Parts: sequence; structure tokens; C-alpha cells
Amino acid sequence: MPAGRFRLAACGQSGDTWRVLVKDIGGARAALRAGAPADLLGLAECGWLDVKAGVYRLDDPAKALELAKDVAAFATTGTGGMILVGYTTRKDYDREIIDEVRPVRRALVDLDRYRKLIRERVIPAPRGFSVEFVHTDPETGILVIDVPAQPVALLPYVVPGPAGTAGPSRLSVAVPVREADATVWLPQPEIQRLLAAGWTATGGPSEEYLSSLIQQAVTAARQDAPPPQPAFQVGEGPEPGWKGPFRQARDDLVRSGVRVGEPASGVYAEGPGVVQHFDPGQSAYGWVICALPRRRPVAVAGEVWHALQEAGAGFPGGEPLSAVGFPAPDPRETRVISARDATIQLEGGQWGAGVLARASRTGDWRWIPSTRLSMNMTRSAAYWTSDRTVQQLRLRAVATFPWSNAGDLAIEPDRRLELEQDLPVSHLAGAVTALSARRGAALSAGIWQRGPNRNAADALSYSSVITALGGATALSAEVMVALPGQMDSSVVTCADVRLADLQAWADALTASGAPRHHDLRLSVEEVAEVLTAAWQTAAGRLTSAIAADLAGRRWAYPPTVELRLIAEARYDGTPNRQPELSDYIDLSPLGHSDRGQIREMAVTITADPQLGLDERRSQARKALTYMARQFGFLDAAEDMF
Repeated sequence: MPAGRFRLAACGQSGDTWRVLVKDIGGARAALRAGAPADLLGLAECGWLDVKAGVYRLDDPAKALELAKDVAAFATTGTGGMILVGYTTRKDYDREIIDEVRPVRRALVDLDRYRKLIRERVIPAPRGFSVEFVHTDPETGILVIDVPAQPVALLPYVVPGPAGTAGPSRLSVAVPVREADATVWLPQPEIQRLLAAGWTATGGPSEEYLSSLIQQAVTAARQDAPPPQPAFQVGEGPEPGWKGPFRQARDDLVRSGVRVGEPASGVYAEGPGVVQHFDPGQSAYGWVICALPRRRPVAVAGEVWHALQEAGAGFPGGEPLSAVGFPAPDPRETRVISARDATIQLEGGQWGAGVLARASRTGDWRWIPSTRLSMNMTRSAAYWTSDRTVQQLRLRAVATFPWSNAGDLAIEPDRRLELEQDLPVSHLAGAVTALSARRGAALSAGIWQRGPNRNAADALSYSSVITALGGATALSAEVMVALPGQMDSSVVTCADVRLADLQAWADALTASGAPRHHDLRLSVEEVAEVLTAAWQTAAGRLTSAIAADLAGRRWAYPPTVELRLIAEARYDGTPNRQPELSDYIDLSPLGHSDRGQIREMAVTITADPQLGLDERRSQARKALTYMARQFGFLDAAEDMF
């Protein structure tokens, strides 16, 4: 079992399958004091435990109310509780299980502000509560809000009722309570019942006190009431300088018939820019106006804004909008993003350009990266290359899927069997078979066997080998999968095609009745075809061997695929000339390169894993052209591949 993986049947109880290191609130406190936040993995949210991935946005009145509500609910339990910010959870039937430590940035947490807000908004202020930050490294850690058991005489704890202003209401209160693993508002009939019980026990307020209240009400009614002042102004708030652009945006929206309502927050910084929320009125979500630095504001329907936050929720550090960015503005007018839009272009996020797209079948939203190219070598590039005993050409597509919560994935036996049946008719097998068919021989990659790499619940390896009569390997293909482990949190898939020995291939071709060929080197078109098939296999067929539907999983970072061409030498010290790509591939159509002997070329593509085959083929040609130019073939063009 990988380190840090646990299961729990219920909060505070040991699971019947996996071991749990922390079993109660005392153990949780001890583990956090000891700087061991991973010991809480496997706990389920419950009456004393609430877990969050991202920090409270205290500039947002709704989020400030949420903090007060959560703290007051634990204070009211009589047993106390903890709020932990910096973990992700996974759904296990009707429970949320702590699944991964995802530390938040220390720079996002103002401990004094948290403490002050709790003292001001929770009535009465809880005794002995603490707000601390447990560092996991110098920059990140876990925010711990610990509420100890409170005196019974002080129960229940209340918070100001929603007032529609930045400050707490002075006229009404609400009572949050903890029900299992959720925080809910105490229903009004229950509040009335508690008040009635207390009224009866104490005899109610005195006659003099009631008379005074009536006199105050009469006096107030005789006075002219001042006109109500809105709590927030359009474009004003903690982030200065946006009054003009936001008011212009609201005026544009009114003229176009879009009613966003009145501001429900000030303008505050979030993600790559600034945000202001507007009163939803009869809508469940309301509207948001957001803006990137020195760009026009954009009006976003609340449903879409929520989808944006969900799409980036797997980003380490708990800043979803920093990952995905904001909807791209229109330079000429205020852009309106409605809930009916199916595709929304995004800018400004750390993940780079992308779109938020709604699936037509399910209505679910997902973030899709815009296709882009780079020369950045991926961490997974050298996977499955340590045991090299031959000199060969390797054509490889290695795909990296950094899902935020992939620890529950496994390669089930039925999916493994389906893959075994599909590989002989796969795109990869067809591309390998076509190499010999073009040279007049029927050498098929139709037999696939397990190995030579590891096969397990978290790993997969299948290969097909074409040999000459003497048993020497001529061509081979292999597919590999590695699920997350201690060294990597991503799912990695790979498809390799290897030309091991030109002479062995020539012998195999001749034995199959093909004419003798003086030059068996691959053409650049064949390289493009093989790599396209390898990409299709790595990003498509191999992922379906893991799970039926991975589209709904959240990204921690954008997915990538690296296309590699490598002329490999033996590792065993055999005295052979170092191979070059030109030994195996006819590179002459690309023109001349001034880089000398080229033994390896590679390009990394950030793209939607669900591309169709035709689009993938087009993008592969663009990527290989880009790669060739980066390696000195300045005359390379897409129509050469």
C-alpha cells in the first residue's frame, strides 16, 4: 500500500480495510502539533471535523459569514471541533474522506484578521479558541482553527443574521449547528422553542424594560428616517482604482438589458485580477464583474463563476482562479458571459490560456487547455528507459495527467483484459504494421504480451515484437501506464515504437517475400504517423484502461504529452559509434541543420487529451515542425510531415 493512503468507515473509528493513524480530536491536535498533517489522511468529516481545500475569502461578506457560522457551530456542539484548511477530500458514499495534504500559501492567511473576525461575529466569543498555521514548508502549510468545548451555560452560540452589508447585523442573529459532517442553520421553530423555554425559566424581561423598548420604537417612528445607504458602491472596495471602469461596465450592461443588481461586496483581489459580487435577487447565483489588470471588466453569470472555481479547485494552494484565470475581455465593449454560453475563453491563469467548456450531453463544465508547444522536458520523459541493452531508434509519446485526486485509481482486471483484446487492432499496432507493409512485407504487430515492465494494480506494460528468423528483434512496440506513487502524483501513460536493428528488419522483410531495400530508414512522414498513433494511444486508449470516465476529474496542473525521437546507445559499454537520428530517419526533406550530430529531438504539447484523431494528426505535424525548427532545421514546414 502506498505511503499516506488510508480508509476510515466513520469519523473517529478505525476502518475495516486500511489503517488510520488519528482516531479522535485529541489525536488530530497531537499530530498537528507534531508537524505531521499526513497522519490525518483517512479521517472522515464529522461532528468535530471540517476540512477545506482553500482559505476563507474574508473580503467577501458571504465568506466572512461562513467562517463565523462554522466556528459558532463547533462552539455549540458542547464537544468542540476543528476546521482544517489545506486538505482535499474524496467522496466515499455519503462521507467526505481526507485524501491528500494540499497546503495553502502562508501569504494568503492573516491570522490576526481571522481571530478578530471570530471575536466580533461569534456571540459570545468562544473561550480558548485558536487560529494557527502549521507549516509544511517555509511557504505553505495547514490553517488550523481549533474550537475547544465551551461551558454549557454559554450555549447556544449565534452569529449576526445576514444583513446585506459589510458589517454584521445589529438587529438579528442566526444559530448555526453541526449535524453529522455538515453545518446548518437551526430552523426558526427551534429558535422560537429555545427562546420560549428561556423566557419561561426567567419570567421574561421586566415590565419596565418592555415599556422602555416601546417608548424607543415610538420615538424612532416619529423621526424622519434617513434614506437607506447601500453597503457597497460599484467599483469601490479594498482594491482602489476600479471605480470608473466598473461603473462604465455596469452602465453598459444596463443599456444592453442585463440587470446585475446592486453590489454585494467591495472590489477585492482574487486570482489574476479583481472581483465584485452583485446581489443575486431572485437568482440562485447572481452576477460577478471581474477584470484583469489594465483590461476591460467582464460580467459573469454566477453559475459560470461557480464553474470556474470548481474547474480550478484542484490547484495546489487553494486558489482556483489563479489557476484557470478570468474570462477573456472584449477590448471594445463590456463582455457578458451568460449561463447559456457553451465555451468561454480564459486568460491570465497560471495554467496558461484555456477554455471553460460545457459538455452537451451532461451539462458538466471542464477546463480545457489551449494547444501550445514548448521545449520543456517533462518529468516523465525518461520513464521506462533504465534497462537499455540495444542500440535503437525510439519514437515515443509520453502523456502526463496531473489529476488532483488520483489516489483512488486502479487498473481493474476487466479493463486490463479489454486492453489486451484491443491492442492488436489499435492505432499503434496499425502504424507499426504499416511500416513493413510499405516495404512489401506482411509483418504484423498482432501479438501482444505482458511485460517487459511491471504489471500490477497501479502499473501496466504490454509489448509486441517483430523478429528476424534468427530471433533478432527488428521492430517492437510497447505501451505502459503508471498510476500515482510516492515519487509522482500524476498518471503517466506511454506508447513506444522502436527500430532496434535495420539489418534484422531487412532480413525479416526479405524472409516475408519483400524485395531488397538499399535504404530502410523511416521517412519524416512515417515518423509523424507513428508519433500520432502513439499519442492517440497514450492519451486515449490507455486512459480508458484506468477508468470509464475521467473527464470529470479536476486538474492540479495542465495535462501534457511529449513526443520524442531518440537514437539510443547501449548502456553496457559495447564499443559502438554513437548513433544519430539520421542513421534511422531520412531527415533530408527538412533541409540542413547547423546543430551537428543530432541524437535526440523532442517537443512538449499542452492540449486537450480528448482530441479527435484528425485534430491530433494536425497538431502533431505542427508540433514536429516547431521541434525541427528549434533543432536548426529552419526550412521545415508542416507539409513535409
